[in-house]
Amino acid sequence: MEQFDLLRYAAGAMETMHLRYFVTGSTATILYGEVRFTNDIDIAQNRLDLGYINKWASALGVAEVWDMARKSS
Repeated sequence: MEQFDLLRYAAGAMETMHLRYFVTGSTATILYGEVRFTNDIDIAQNRLDLGYINKWASALGVAEVWDMARKSS
């Protein structure tokens, strides 16, 4: 999956769940026209309670990975 396809996918999941978010870092710079080379996407959102994180992981299709990470920590 290309970086911007992943960003659209993640943003779509957050919008479906009515989460407020913003894109920051080099990805945001690229979106505003400044060319940068980066392999990550920085997204910040304002609801970090466990219920929302669980829903977001489920919406992204990574709920099993999230559950394993929570149980191992």
